[in-house]
Amino acid sequence: MGYPDIYTRRLFNAESITASGDSTSSALDLGTLAKNGYFSIQLTVSGSGTVKLEYLLSNDGQTFKEPSSGVDITSTFGATSGPDSDGKDVIDFQPEPARWMKIKATEDGTAATAVVTAWIAIG
Repeated sequence: MGYPDIYTRRLFNAESITASGDSTSSALDLGTLAKNGYFSIQLTVSGSGTVKLEYLLSNDGQTFKEPSSGVDITSTFGATSGPDSDGKDVIDFQPEPARWMKIKATEDGTAATAVVTAWIAIG
């Protein structure tokens, strides 16, 4: 049995997010990418802050919202988080069906800057 086609893209490249600040990725067209409904984020966080990742969805490609049934991909993830306590992890998530998606990174520790690098895999 073969593996499904998997699309990867860097969402954030050493993006510095100040205390309580945020950054949002560009839109991903799930109509052409999400063939099997698999989603994961490879995340690296450094700095003294912590990060919350959430997904924003749209069906018109213009208005992006966190769904009322949405669940954060991760929260309070920092430089000592992850399975090896090194600020690195791969996290799977399951968004509601939609045509378009963006990923939003928010510094949720409210006191320091976090530096975020993130890749998404969609299959």
